[in-house]
Amino acid sequence: MTDKYRSDFKILDQNLVYLDSAATSLKPKYVLDRMEEISGSYISTLSRGFGQNAENTEYLVNTTREKLASFLGCLGGSNSIIFTPNATSAINLVAYGYVDRVLGTDGSILVTNEEHHSNILPWMRLVAKSFDRSLKIADITKGNYLESVLSLIDDRVKLISLSLVGNVYGRINLEDIKIIIKEAHRRDILVFVDAAQAPLSVKIDIKDLDLDFLVISSHKMFAIGNTGVLYVSDRIINDMLPAIIGGGTVSDLKIDVTSLENSTLKVDINTMDKIVTCFDNYHRFEIGTQPVLDIISIGYAIDYIESIGVDKFHTINQENLAYLIQRLKQLDFVNLIEYPNSKEDRSLSSIISFNIKGIHCHDVGFLLGEKNICLRSGMQCASLLLNSLKVPGCLRASLGIYNTQDDIDSLVEELTNIHILFSKK
Repeated sequence: MTDKYRSDFKILDQNLVYLDSAATSLKPKYVLDRMEEISGSYISTLSRGFGQNAENTEYLVNTTREKLASFLGCLGGSNSIIFTPNATSAINLVAYGYVDRVLGTDGSILVTNEEHHSNILPWMRLVAKSFDRSLKIADITKGNYLESVLSLIDDRVKLISLSLVGNVYGRINLEDIKIIIKEAHRRDILVFVDAAQAPLSVKIDIKDLDLDFLVISSHKMFAIGNTGVLYVSDRIINDMLPAIIGGGTVSDLKIDVTSLENSTLKVDINTMDKIVTCFDNYHRFEIGTQPVLDIISIGYAIDYIESIGVDKFHTINQENLAYLIQRLKQLDFVNLIEYPNSKEDRSLSSIISFNIKGIHCHDVGFLLGEKNICLRSGMQCASLLLNSLKVPGCLRASLGIYNTQDDIDSLVEELTNIHILFSKK
Protein backbone atom coordinates (compact mmCIF):
# COMPACT_ATOMS: atom_id res chain seq x y z
CA MET A 1 0.00 0.00 0.00
CA THR A 2 2.70 2.51 0.98
CA ASP A 3 4.64 2.04 -2.26
CA LYS A 4 2.38 4.84 -3.47
CA TYR A 5 4.09 7.32 -1.12
CA ARG A 6 7.58 5.85 -0.96
CA SER A 7 8.63 7.59 -4.17
CA ASP A 8 7.93 10.95 -2.48
CA PHE A 9 11.10 10.47 -0.41
CA LYS A 10 14.22 10.61 -2.57
CA ILE A 11 16.56 9.47 0.21
CA LEU A 12 15.00 6.01 0.02
CA ASP A 13 16.63 5.54 -3.40
CA GLN A 14 19.72 4.63 -1.36
CA ASN A 15 18.25 1.24 -0.30
CA LEU A 16 17.67 2.63 3.17
CA VAL A 17 15.38 0.84 5.62
CA TYR A 18 14.28 3.74 7.80
CA LEU A 19 12.44 2.71 10.97
CA ASP A 20 13.20 5.75 13.10
CA SER A 21 10.43 8.20 12.28
CA ALA A 22 9.68 8.87 15.96
CA ALA A 23 13.16 10.43 16.19
CA THR A 24 12.74 12.48 13.01
CA SER A 25 10.76 12.02 9.83
CA LEU A 26 12.20 11.82 6.38
CA LYS A 27 11.54 14.89 4.23
CA PRO A 28 9.31 14.59 1.16
CA LYS A 29 10.45 15.87 -2.19
CA TYR A 30 7.51 18.29 -2.20
CA VAL A 31 8.85 20.14 0.86
CA LEU A 32 12.48 20.04 -0.26
CA ASP A 33 11.62 21.37 -3.73
CA ARG A 34 9.56 24.24 -2.32
CA MET A 35 12.35 25.21 0.06
CA GLU A 36 15.00 25.10 -2.65
CA GLU A 37 12.84 27.36 -4.78
CA ILE A 38 12.28 29.86 -1.97
CA SER A 39 15.84 29.96 -0.64
CA GLY A 40 17.16 30.52 -4.15
CA SER A 41 14.68 33.27 -4.98
CA TYR A 42 14.12 35.45 -1.95
CA ILE A 43 14.48 35.51 1.80
CA SER A 44 14.68 38.13 4.54
CA THR A 45 14.55 38.45 8.31
CA LEU A 46 11.19 39.18 9.92
CA SER A 47 9.83 42.61 10.87
CA ARG A 48 13.06 44.38 10.02
CA GLY A 49 12.92 45.24 6.36
CA PHE A 50 11.01 46.69 3.44
CA GLY A 51 10.73 45.72 -0.18
CA GLN A 52 9.46 42.64 -1.97
CA ASN A 53 11.80 40.15 -0.31
CA ALA A 54 10.79 41.25 3.19
CA GLU A 55 7.09 41.28 2.27
CA ASN A 56 7.27 37.80 0.74
CA THR A 57 9.07 36.37 3.77
CA GLU A 58 6.60 37.97 6.18
CA TYR A 59 3.70 36.63 4.13
CA LEU A 60 5.05 33.06 4.06
CA VAL A 61 5.73 33.00 7.81
CA ASN A 62 2.29 34.44 8.60
CA THR A 63 0.70 31.91 6.25
CA THR A 64 2.52 29.11 8.04
CA ARG A 65 1.24 30.37 11.39
CA GLU A 66 -2.31 30.42 10.02
CA LYS A 67 -1.94 26.90 8.58
CA LEU A 68 -0.76 25.66 11.97
CA ALA A 69 -3.68 27.31 13.74
CA SER A 70 -6.07 25.55 11.37
CA PHE A 71 -4.19 22.22 11.48
CA LEU A 72 -4.29 22.20 15.29
CA GLY A 73 -7.78 23.63 15.65
CA CYS A 74 -6.53 26.57 17.71
CA LEU A 75 -8.70 28.69 19.92
CA GLY A 76 -7.45 32.25 19.55
CA GLY A 77 -6.30 31.68 15.98
CA SER A 78 -2.74 32.21 14.78
CA ASN A 79 -1.90 34.70 17.58
CA SER A 80 -1.74 31.71 19.93
CA ILE A 81 1.04 30.01 17.94
CA ILE A 82 4.63 30.59 19.10
CA PHE A 83 7.73 29.40 17.23
CA THR A 84 10.53 28.18 19.50
CA PRO A 85 14.02 26.77 18.77
CA ASN A 86 12.69 23.26 19.48
CA ALA A 87 9.95 21.50 21.47
CA THR A 88 12.10 21.31 24.61
CA SER A 89 12.55 25.09 24.55
CA ALA A 90 8.79 25.47 24.37
CA ILE A 91 8.28 23.44 27.54
CA ASN A 92 10.91 25.48 29.35
CA LEU A 93 9.28 28.70 28.13
CA VAL A 94 5.98 27.70 29.72
CA ALA A 95 7.73 26.50 32.87
CA TYR A 96 9.62 29.70 33.58
CA GLY A 97 7.33 32.17 31.85
CA TYR A 98 4.11 31.12 33.58
CA VAL A 99 3.98 27.96 35.68
CA ASP A 100 6.69 29.16 38.08
CA ARG A 101 4.38 31.92 39.30
CA VAL A 102 1.32 29.67 39.40
CA LEU A 103 3.07 27.10 41.62
CA GLY A 104 3.71 29.54 44.43
CA THR A 105 5.80 28.12 47.26
CA ASP A 106 4.09 24.76 47.71
CA GLY A 107 2.39 23.78 44.45
CA SER A 108 2.73 20.42 42.67
CA ILE A 109 3.12 19.32 39.07
CA LEU A 110 1.74 15.95 37.94
CA VAL A 111 3.31 13.83 35.16
CA THR A 112 3.52 10.10 34.37
CA ASN A 113 6.56 7.86 34.27
CA GLU A 114 6.29 7.46 30.49
CA GLU A 115 7.15 11.10 29.78
CA HIS A 116 10.11 12.09 27.63
CA HIS A 117 12.95 13.70 29.60
CA SER A 118 11.96 17.02 28.03
CA ASN A 119 8.57 16.74 29.74
CA ILE A 120 10.06 15.86 33.13
CA LEU A 121 13.36 17.70 33.66
CA PRO A 122 12.02 21.28 33.24
CA TRP A 123 9.27 20.57 35.77
CA MET A 124 11.73 18.84 38.10
CA ARG A 125 14.00 21.87 38.11
CA LEU A 126 11.02 24.15 38.64
CA VAL A 127 9.83 22.34 41.77
CA ALA A 128 13.41 22.22 43.06
CA LYS A 129 13.31 26.03 43.44
CA SER A 130 11.21 25.70 46.61
CA PHE A 131 11.44 22.97 49.26
CA ASP A 132 7.66 22.65 49.60
CA ARG A 133 7.00 22.23 45.87
CA SER A 134 6.69 18.67 44.57
CA LEU A 135 6.57 16.57 41.40
CA LYS A 136 3.96 13.81 41.41
CA ILE A 137 4.70 10.90 39.05
CA ALA A 138 1.92 8.49 38.09
CA ASP A 139 3.03 4.91 37.42
CA ILE A 140 1.21 3.65 34.31
CA THR A 141 3.09 0.36 33.94
CA LYS A 142 0.20 -1.65 35.37
CA GLY A 143 -2.05 -0.65 32.47
CA ASN A 144 -4.15 1.86 34.39
CA TYR A 145 -3.20 5.17 32.78
CA LEU A 146 -6.38 7.09 33.59
CA GLU A 147 -6.78 5.87 37.15
CA SER A 148 -3.12 6.38 37.99
CA VAL A 149 -3.27 10.04 36.94
CA LEU A 150 -6.64 10.90 38.46
CA SER A 151 -5.72 9.30 41.79
CA LEU A 152 -2.84 11.76 42.29
CA ILE A 153 -4.83 14.95 41.70
CA ASP A 154 -5.23 17.00 44.87
CA ASP A 155 -5.58 20.66 45.85
CA ARG A 156 -1.83 21.31 45.55
CA VAL A 157 -1.60 20.24 41.89
CA LYS A 158 -1.35 23.33 39.67
CA LEU A 159 -0.29 21.72 36.37
CA ILE A 160 -0.70 18.31 34.72
CA SER A 161 1.72 17.66 31.83
CA LEU A 162 1.18 14.55 29.69
CA SER A 163 2.29 13.03 26.38
CA LEU A 164 -0.44 12.59 23.80
CA VAL A 165 1.56 9.67 22.34
CA GLY A 166 4.20 7.87 24.40
CA ASN A 167 7.57 7.42 22.71
CA VAL A 168 8.26 3.92 24.14
CA TYR A 169 4.86 2.25 24.41
CA GLY A 170 3.56 4.22 21.43
CA ARG A 171 0.13 4.36 23.05
CA ILE A 172 -2.29 7.10 22.00
CA ASN A 173 -3.54 8.62 25.26
CA LEU A 174 -6.13 10.92 23.70
CA GLU A 175 -9.33 9.55 25.25
CA ASP A 176 -7.85 9.41 28.74
CA ILE A 177 -6.41 12.92 28.39
CA LYS A 178 -9.83 14.29 27.44
CA ILE A 179 -11.22 13.01 30.75
CA ILE A 180 -8.21 14.29 32.68
CA ILE A 181 -8.55 17.78 31.15
CA LYS A 182 -12.20 18.02 32.21
CA GLU A 183 -11.35 17.01 35.76
CA ALA A 184 -8.33 19.32 35.86
CA HIS A 185 -10.26 22.36 34.65
CA ARG A 186 -13.07 21.61 37.07
CA ARG A 187 -10.44 22.09 39.77
CA ASP A 188 -8.71 25.08 38.08
CA ILE A 189 -5.62 23.03 37.19
CA LEU A 190 -3.64 23.83 34.04
CA VAL A 191 -2.94 21.12 31.44
CA PHE A 192 0.10 20.92 29.15
CA VAL A 193 0.12 18.31 26.36
CA ASP A 194 3.37 17.15 24.78
CA ALA A 195 2.17 16.19 21.30
CA ALA A 196 5.61 15.80 19.69
CA GLN A 197 4.86 12.23 18.57
CA ALA A 198 1.21 12.84 17.73
CA PRO A 199 0.55 14.88 14.53
CA LEU A 200 0.82 11.90 12.14
CA SER A 201 -1.08 9.52 14.43
CA VAL A 202 -4.07 11.47 15.68
CA LYS A 203 -5.99 14.51 14.52
CA ILE A 204 -5.34 17.23 17.10
CA ASP A 205 -8.26 19.55 17.86
CA ILE A 206 -7.38 22.09 20.54
CA LYS A 207 -10.90 23.54 20.54
CA ASP A 208 -12.31 20.12 21.36
CA LEU A 209 -9.68 19.43 24.02
CA ASP A 210 -9.91 22.94 25.57
CA LEU A 211 -6.17 22.90 26.21
CA ASP A 212 -4.03 25.44 28.03
CA PHE A 213 -0.72 24.49 26.37
CA LEU A 214 0.38 22.12 23.61
CA VAL A 215 3.67 21.58 21.81
CA ILE A 216 4.55 19.79 18.58
CA SER A 217 7.91 19.16 16.95
CA SER A 218 8.08 20.17 13.29
CA HIS A 219 10.97 17.89 12.30
CA LYS A 220 8.86 14.85 13.20
CA MET A 221 6.23 15.94 10.65
CA PHE A 222 8.30 16.47 7.48
CA ALA A 223 9.57 20.03 8.07
CA ILE A 224 13.25 20.91 7.88
CA GLY A 225 15.12 22.21 10.91
CA ASN A 226 14.04 21.67 14.51
CA THR A 227 11.47 24.39 15.17
CA GLY A 228 9.09 23.79 18.04
CA VAL A 229 5.49 24.96 17.74
CA LEU A 230 3.87 26.02 21.01
CA TYR A 231 0.18 26.72 21.49
CA VAL A 232 -0.78 28.90 24.45
CA SER A 233 -4.42 29.59 25.25
CA ASP A 234 -5.54 33.15 24.64
CA ARG A 235 -6.64 33.12 28.30
CA ILE A 236 -2.97 32.94 29.26
CA ILE A 237 -0.64 34.17 26.52
CA ASN A 238 -0.55 37.86 27.42
CA ASP A 239 0.00 37.06 31.11
CA MET A 240 2.95 34.80 30.30
CA LEU A 241 6.40 36.35 30.56
CA PRO A 242 9.30 35.72 28.17
CA ALA A 243 11.69 33.25 29.81
CA ILE A 244 14.44 34.70 27.59
CA ILE A 245 14.31 38.31 26.48
CA GLY A 246 16.03 40.33 23.78
CA GLY A 247 15.60 41.76 20.31
CA GLY A 248 12.23 41.28 18.67
CA THR A 249 10.30 40.79 21.92
CA VAL A 250 9.87 44.36 23.16
CA SER A 251 8.34 47.45 21.64
CA ASP A 252 10.11 49.96 23.89
CA LEU A 253 12.85 50.26 26.49
CA LYS A 254 12.04 53.38 28.51
CA ILE A 255 15.51 54.51 29.53
CA ASP A 256 17.05 57.94 28.94
CA VAL A 257 20.76 57.38 29.48
CA THR A 258 21.39 61.14 29.67
CA SER A 259 19.33 61.33 32.87
CA LEU A 260 21.04 58.49 34.76
CA GLU A 261 22.98 59.36 37.87
CA ASN A 262 26.66 58.46 37.33
CA SER A 263 25.54 56.68 34.13
CA THR A 264 24.31 53.84 36.36
CA LEU A 265 21.00 52.03 35.94
CA LYS A 266 19.60 50.41 39.06
CA VAL A 267 16.85 47.93 38.32
CA ASP A 268 14.87 45.20 40.08
CA ILE A 269 12.11 42.94 38.81
CA ASN A 270 9.40 45.52 39.56
CA THR A 271 11.13 48.43 37.82
CA MET A 272 12.05 46.11 34.96
CA ASP A 273 8.35 45.63 34.20
CA LYS A 274 7.89 49.41 34.15
CA ILE A 275 10.71 50.26 31.76
CA VAL A 276 10.36 47.29 29.38
CA THR A 277 7.26 47.12 27.20
CA CYS A 278 6.77 43.65 25.72
CA PHE A 279 4.77 43.00 22.56
CA ASP A 280 1.47 41.17 22.85
CA ASN A 281 0.81 37.52 21.94
CA TYR A 282 3.49 35.51 20.13
CA HIS A 283 5.74 38.50 19.39
CA ARG A 284 6.96 38.69 22.98
CA PHE A 285 8.37 35.15 22.87
CA GLU A 286 10.04 34.87 19.45
CA ILE A 287 13.42 36.21 20.42
CA GLY A 288 16.09 37.38 18.00
CA THR A 289 16.45 36.42 14.36
CA GLN A 290 14.07 33.61 13.50
CA PRO A 291 14.95 30.59 11.29
CA VAL A 292 12.53 31.68 8.61
CA LEU A 293 13.27 28.88 6.15
CA ASP A 294 12.66 26.23 8.82
CA ILE A 295 9.42 27.94 9.81
CA ILE A 296 8.19 28.30 6.24
CA SER A 297 8.88 24.62 5.62
CA ILE A 298 6.30 23.75 8.29
CA GLY A 299 3.59 25.26 6.11
CA TYR A 300 4.59 23.10 3.15
CA ALA A 301 4.83 20.06 5.42
CA ILE A 302 1.23 20.68 6.48
CA ASP A 303 0.23 20.95 2.81
CA TYR A 304 1.78 17.53 2.22
CA ILE A 305 0.11 15.98 5.28
CA GLU A 306 -3.30 17.37 4.41
CA SER A 307 -3.01 16.22 0.79
CA ILE A 308 -2.98 12.68 2.17
CA GLY A 309 -4.93 13.12 5.42
CA VAL A 310 -3.97 12.33 9.02
CA ASP A 311 -6.47 9.45 9.06
CA LYS A 312 -4.70 7.89 6.06
CA PHE A 313 -1.33 8.19 7.79
CA HIS A 314 -2.75 6.49 10.86
CA THR A 315 -4.42 3.71 8.87
CA ILE A 316 -1.24 2.86 6.94
CA ASN A 317 0.91 2.97 10.06
CA GLN A 318 -1.58 0.79 11.96
CA GLU A 319 -1.54 -1.85 9.24
CA ASN A 320 2.24 -1.92 9.08
CA LEU A 321 2.58 -1.86 12.87
CA ALA A 322 0.24 -4.85 13.19
CA TYR A 323 2.39 -6.72 10.68
CA LEU A 324 5.59 -5.73 12.48
CA ILE A 325 4.25 -6.87 15.87
CA GLN A 326 3.05 -10.13 14.31
CA ARG A 327 6.50 -10.81 12.83
CA LEU A 328 8.32 -9.91 16.05
CA LYS A 329 6.08 -12.19 18.10
CA GLN A 330 7.12 -15.07 15.85
CA LEU A 331 10.69 -14.65 17.15
CA ASP A 332 11.09 -16.45 20.48
CA PHE A 333 14.29 -14.51 21.18
CA VAL A 334 12.52 -11.12 21.17
CA ASN A 335 10.92 -9.44 24.18
CA LEU A 336 8.32 -6.80 23.31
CA ILE A 337 7.81 -3.79 25.57
CA GLU A 338 4.08 -3.21 25.32
CA TYR A 339 1.56 -1.24 27.31
CA PRO A 340 -0.30 -3.75 29.51
CA ASN A 341 -3.73 -4.78 28.23
CA SER A 342 -2.80 -3.33 24.84
CA LYS A 343 -5.14 -5.73 23.03
CA GLU A 344 -8.13 -4.32 24.88
CA ASP A 345 -6.76 -0.79 25.05
CA ARG A 346 -6.72 2.25 22.77
CA SER A 347 -4.99 1.98 19.41
CA LEU A 348 -1.25 2.32 19.14
CA SER A 349 0.50 4.90 16.97
CA SER A 350 3.46 3.75 14.88
CA ILE A 351 5.92 2.71 17.59
CA ILE A 352 7.00 -0.62 19.06
CA SER A 353 9.88 -1.16 21.50
CA PHE A 354 11.67 -4.44 22.10
CA ASN A 355 14.90 -6.24 22.95
CA ILE A 356 16.71 -9.37 21.81
CA LYS A 357 17.25 -11.64 24.80
CA GLY A 358 20.82 -11.65 26.01
CA ILE A 359 22.13 -8.98 23.61
CA HIS A 360 22.55 -5.31 24.50
CA CYS A 361 20.35 -3.01 22.45
CA HIS A 362 23.34 -0.92 21.33
CA ASP A 363 25.03 -3.99 19.88
CA VAL A 364 21.88 -4.81 17.94
CA GLY A 365 21.43 -1.24 16.80
CA PHE A 366 25.03 -1.03 15.58
CA LEU A 367 24.78 -4.27 13.59
CA LEU A 368 21.47 -3.21 12.04
CA GLY A 369 23.07 0.10 11.07
CA GLU A 370 25.80 -1.81 9.25
CA LYS A 371 23.00 -3.21 7.06
CA ASN A 372 21.52 0.27 6.50
CA ILE A 373 18.57 -0.47 8.79
CA CYS A 374 17.92 2.55 11.01
CA LEU A 375 16.11 2.43 14.33
CA ARG A 376 16.70 3.79 17.82
CA SER A 377 18.56 2.08 20.67
CA GLY A 378 19.08 3.13 24.29
CA MET A 379 16.92 4.66 27.00
CA GLN A 380 14.76 6.57 24.46
CA CYS A 381 14.91 9.69 26.69
CA ALA A 382 12.42 7.79 28.86
CA SER A 383 14.50 6.66 31.81
CA LEU A 384 11.62 6.82 34.29
CA LEU A 385 9.57 4.29 32.31
CA LEU A 386 12.41 1.90 31.48
CA ASN A 387 13.75 2.05 35.04
CA SER A 388 10.24 1.27 36.31
CA LEU A 389 10.21 -1.74 34.00
CA LYS A 390 13.76 -2.75 35.09
CA VAL A 391 14.86 -2.53 31.44
CA PRO A 392 18.36 -1.05 30.86
CA GLY A 393 17.60 0.24 27.39
CA CYS A 394 15.71 -1.03 24.37
CA LEU A 395 15.32 -0.92 20.61
CA ARG A 396 12.52 1.17 19.14
CA ALA A 397 11.12 0.78 15.65
CA SER A 398 8.86 3.58 14.46
CA LEU A 399 7.08 3.59 11.14
CA GLY A 400 6.30 6.23 8.54
CA ILE A 401 4.06 6.42 5.54
CA TYR A 402 7.07 5.51 3.39
CA ASN A 403 7.59 2.10 5.05
CA THR A 404 6.54 -1.18 3.46
CA GLN A 405 6.23 -4.75 4.64
CA ASP A 406 9.49 -5.40 2.80
CA ASP A 407 11.18 -3.03 5.29
CA ILE A 408 9.74 -5.04 8.16
CA ASP A 409 10.83 -8.34 6.61
CA SER A 410 14.37 -6.94 6.23
CA LEU A 411 14.42 -5.98 9.90
CA VAL A 412 13.19 -9.39 11.03
CA GLU A 413 15.70 -11.17 8.80
CA GLU A 414 18.63 -9.18 10.26
CA LEU A 415 17.39 -9.60 13.84
CA THR A 416 17.41 -13.35 13.21
CA ASN A 417 20.94 -13.18 11.79
CA ILE A 418 22.14 -11.22 14.83
CA HIS A 419 20.56 -13.74 17.19
CA ILE A 420 22.27 -16.59 15.33
CA LEU A 421 25.62 -14.73 15.36
CA PHE A 422 25.56 -14.24 19.14
CA SER A 423 24.29 -17.78 19.76
CA LYS A 424 27.51 -19.12 18.27
CA LYS A 425 29.68 -17.29 20.81
